[in-house]
Amino acid sequence: MLAITHPLLRPLLGALLILVAGAGLRAQDAPLPHDLKQVFQDVDALDAEVAKIVDGDKPAAKALMKRLNNVASALNKSPNKSHARYNDAVDRYNKLRNAIIAKMTAAPPPATFDEAALEKLDADAQALLRVFDNTQVSSLADPAVEKKLTDAVVDLETRIKPFPANDPRVKTAAAKVANARRTLDAGLAAHRKNARGNDIETTYRALLEKYKPQNLPPKPQDPLDPEEVERYANTLKQLLDVEAKKDLDWVMSLQNDPAMDKQKFSSMKHWLGSATPRRLQEDLAMINARVDGAVGTQTRFAKWVLETDPSDRNHVVNRLLKDGVYEENTRNLRLGLGYVACGRTMARIMGKEAERKAELDGLQKELESALKHLETCVKTAFEQVRMPKDRASDPGLAKIAAETLKNPKYGVKGWERLVVSYDKKHFEKDEGSISHGTVTSTITVYHYSWDEFGVTTAEKVGDEYYMYYNKFKYFHSGAPTTPTEHWILADRFQSSKIKKENISK
Repeated sequence: MLAITHPLLRPLLGALLILVAGAGLRAQDAPLPHDLKQVFQDVDALDAEVAKIVDGDKPAAKALMKRLNNVASALNKSPNKSHARYNDAVDRYNKLRNAIIAKMTAAPPPATFDEAALEKLDADAQALLRVFDNTQVSSLADPAVEKKLTDAVVDLETRIKPFPANDPRVKTAAAKVANARRTLDAGLAAHRKNARGNDIETTYRALLEKYKPQNLPPKPQDPLDPEEVERYANTLKQLLDVEAKKDLDWVMSLQNDPAMDKQKFSSMKHWLGSATPRRLQEDLAMINARVDGAVGTQTRFAKWVLETDPSDRNHVVNRLLKDGVYEENTRNLRLGLGYVACGRTMARIMGKEAERKAELDGLQKELESALKHLETCVKTAFEQVRMPKDRASDPGLAKIAAETLKNPKYGVKGWERLVVSYDKKHFEKDEGSISHGTVTSTITVYHYSWDEFGVTTAEKVGDEYYMYYNKFKYFHSGAPTTPTEHWILADRFQSSKIKKENISK
């Protein structure tokens, strides 16, 4: 049984330097440097943890002191000792250090449990650990021995549960119980490792599951998102260049192993050495082609926009001032910029970043020029600019938009008029990721379901009035960090300028 000791943590010799550092003039309005910002964040986190420690819990206090020493080191090494907030950081460090020392040296709280029962449990745990010291791993092949030791550990775990976990005395006994569990688990793991045939079968089946198409991340859906494309393509590249080769090496290591079935060996060798890499390469080529197609479509659209002539009445009506067309054209051009970003990602992943840089730079410049040209054309046609027609199928959408925009976090100060220019629609998509372990892989797929609609507002900016396009989303489901069950302002950008007298028309 492996014994682990925790040496008494000692304050850093540089603590004195912290107390006297930071002399000199400081600018009161200097921005907080990154290293000091990190110090304040670390101290805030440690403050919260110190408050949770029970008096006299030395192991927990020592662990926090060790982390606090890292803060001291960061302060000593800081190049920003002349910053106005440096001394504040030092004060926070000293107060926190004193608080930890107080927790460490305080007497434990009075017992609120049967101390005799805890002492008996502690002694039983120590005795079981001595049994483990004298037990050979090979003994675990006997089911009766395995059951006896497992039942003894489970009994200890059951008995420790009613005791207050934060009490230092309980923690000492609980550590022995946890050690007994770890020792048993390690012994059982070693025994299973010796069962070579079972290990091979388990790994073989895990690899079969790992590379099944349904266990890979779902393909990105349209419209392509740069982050989603990058995550998907990187996963395929990792599988192709690293995982499949590593797993094939494991298979090849079993070529002369008597525990490996020859037919399974031949099948897995072909599957990992040929079929799977070919399929992964095809999937990478497919997403690369989709990105190139999307980039091509949007750049052709940019050329069309660049041909817009503000002196051509047909262009003015149909490309610039027709209800919602300016916003739609702007969205398409911004979407094109996103596709160019996808193209850069794929070029990097496919090893063609330098080769395609000039091409993608040119496409990005063309899209940006189209955005500027579109805005110039709209300004030329300014006299005819009007608010879009109300397209809401539900009159309550305008109220939802108004209440959402009033949320202070969005910084919208008000508007002259608000019109629902994009009726509510429902969307769904799946987005996933894959993480790999030594043998098994974890597939995580999130299902996004949301409603959205768009609103155009007329707002005063300085002495002028501009139309703003605002997109609202209501997520029914998504990732753990997705805000659900309430409307949010998902997107907002400034549209064209509008005359005040035209706002109400």
